[in-house]
Amino acid sequence: MRSSFIKRLDKLKNKAGEILNRTLDQQINLAVTGLSRSGKTAFITSLVNQLITEGNGSKLSFFDPVHNGNFIAGSELLKKI
Repeated sequence: MRSSFIKRLDKLKNKAGEILNRTLDQQINLAVTGLSRSGKTAFITSLVNQLITEGNGSKLSFFDPVHNGNFIAGSELLKKI
């Protein structure tokens, strides 16, 4: 019985740690896949541009961090070849 309790307590501790790590993670990684010349780069560039200019009246209400006012900054990183 005690062993079962300790296992459940460890599982709860691990779950709480996962939730804490998710809340502290301030970075979103985005991967877009598709056929060549299908507009992947254009999509990412447009999305980042919209996020960067959000303070200038751009509306991205579908994106919760922007809609809730939690988005702070964004930048486009060049692809490493």
